[in-house]
Amino acid sequence: MRSLKLIDGCKGTQVYALNSASGDGGGPAAAVVTEPLLPYGLPDSDLLEPQIEPCLKFVDFTETLADVYHRIEKCPQFEKSGMRYAMDVHSKIVLASWLRYGRREDELVRIYSMDCCGTNIECPKATLVAGYNPESIYDPCICSKTPRGEFEDDTSIGYEEYSTSDDDGDMSFCIGDDEIRCIRFCCNNLKSDCDAYLASFVNEMENALLLMEHRLEENAYLLMAACLQVLLRELPNSMHSPNVMKIFCSSDARERLARVGHASFLLYSFLSHIAMEEDMKSNTIVMLLERLIECAVKSWEKQLAYHMLGVVMLEKKEYKDAQIWFEAALEFGHIYSLVGVARAKFKRGHKYSAYKLINSLISDYKPVGWMHQERSLYCVGKEKMLDLGIATELDPTLSFPYKYRAVSLLEENKIGAAISKINKIIGFKVSTDCLELWAWISIAMEDFEGALRDQWSQADCWMQLYDRWSSVDDIGSLAVVHHMLANDPGKSLLRFRQSLLLLRLNCQKAAMHSLRLARNHSTSEHEWLVYEGWILYDTGYCEEALAKAEESISIQRSFEAFFLKAYALADSSIDQESSAYVIQLLEDALRCPSDGLRKGQILHLAPDCYMNALNIKHTQAHQGLARVFHLKNQHKAAYDEMTKLIEKARNNASAYEKRSEYCDHDVA
Repeated sequence: MRSLKLIDGCKGTQVYALNSASGDGGGPAAAVVTEPLLPYGLPDSDLLEPQIEPCLKFVDFTETLADVYHRIEKCPQFEKSGMRYAMDVHSKIVLASWLRYGRREDELVRIYSMDCCGTNIECPKATLVAGYNPESIYDPCICSKTPRGEFEDDTSIGYEEYSTSDDDGDMSFCIGDDEIRCIRFCCNNLKSDCDAYLASFVNEMENALLLMEHRLEENAYLLMAACLQVLLRELPNSMHSPNVMKIFCSSDARERLARVGHASFLLYSFLSHIAMEEDMKSNTIVMLLERLIECAVKSWEKQLAYHMLGVVMLEKKEYKDAQIWFEAALEFGHIYSLVGVARAKFKRGHKYSAYKLINSLISDYKPVGWMHQERSLYCVGKEKMLDLGIATELDPTLSFPYKYRAVSLLEENKIGAAISKINKIIGFKVSTDCLELWAWISIAMEDFEGALRDQWSQADCWMQLYDRWSSVDDIGSLAVVHHMLANDPGKSLLRFRQSLLLLRLNCQKAAMHSLRLARNHSTSEHEWLVYEGWILYDTGYCEEALAKAEESISIQRSFEAFFLKAYALADSSIDQESSAYVIQLLEDALRCPSDGLRKGQILHLAPDCYMNALNIKHTQAHQGLARVFHLKNQHKAAYDEMTKLIEKARNNASAYEKRSEYCDHDVA
């Protein structure tokens, strides 16, 4: 799971610092450290600190967001889309590559970087055509309508030999089947045609690098766009190539790209985003952020670029430089960067100065959770706990206060209370560091089964999974699936189960990674089509997902294919006729072989089958019954049904949220 790698996730200051295995401090908890079972040890509360987020963050978030919506509503329809800036080819290729990266298609087998997705918004051929129609971005692209995906336009047909009558003969060349003998051009139109024609052949990274290295000075805008697109669509893999990074990172990189119209804040934002995900301490990210600063023109762009570089320098423990960059962001109006200034001062030994900065921040602005969380770092004793309490009250989603309180309880040898405290945050917000801490506390409790889950046979695992899945113990279910995958890492069904659990735990990124692995490990075409369909559905392509489900059913009738078709159809149509068809599809799914886990989920989707779902201990069916009561305006019954779910579910934060829809404002 990309964002749930337990060991890798514990290497930065954003998680928590850990004791050495010296055994200092005494007590049962400290005794565990002398013979650690994992590469790290139990946490030290004095060294805990939250991560400074590498993004724009506002002290008046609600007001800022409301202002954005207000301006969007006032602007013309054409300007409402983020693609309004994609009139030029450069912006189109960057945004299309960013969308592709967001789906992490690099992790999919049988998919290549320059493959066409079938829609205008991301087609590698369509992006090389200037202009943008907001009404057709999701329409089928031209190359998807032609045989073998050939892109037919004026640049690919009807080329004739061009030549000049200069006495010197230095303008004689031809394009087409014959070799190009010269790269000089006799007129702008011919130059543009040649540029477009050559661009249509760029589809490999090696060729793109060669052309960019030798033709950056030729001012061939479209050809360079095609080369740039290949490099961007190969991300993040291309980022590990020194030749690629030389093009983007060197001191004169931005200037060279700018000369051919391909240096922008958008481009370097994309590159910096990926580099930070890969390694926040690398020299690559520093150089990219320096280029980002060079591209920054607007105030918010400077705020973001300076702040991001401050975060990276803090991570690299270059505290003086970090303070300088945070102060630069603050000077341009990014108030949140004051947190970075304070943290850098604290790291340099100026604790009281850091305290005063955050104290003034709380005095000058309406307090929010992260302000009190930050001030708690520079306090001790009751004052520290008071700030943490206020932080949780103002923003219950902040994980640091829960972690700190859990570790403090552990240091007081109150192990049961410690794990109860960390369970509060894990119940509605799963993160790597919280799971790691939960595992260590379980070890301190000598609950080795809870910490490691390594004592079950495969049959035991299925029994455990059924019990935990049915009782909405998502963390427990995930642990069982993880154990089963250790014995059978290539089983696509388990990867799919894993993705469903991660989605329920609000870990969308990790869930999509598991779903991609399920697709890659599929052993049959019909199964591959189902997982491909779920990927499309989860990324907003409902009609395409429906088509994949139908294609899978045409090959073999299966539970998952019917379920996908019913789910996609229910999402796209809500009329009575469609609802009847959805129920029919669910009944077709029930006739296909599957296990009780997914059949229970199907039963809870069909209104007349909720009680049957409860009979097979599918606890989630309470939510379906509550929905039925709500539609009948029986809000008290709906509320009571959700209460039953909350009482039975191990992970019940989403149930609390759903129950809030069935009660008055104050109770909600």
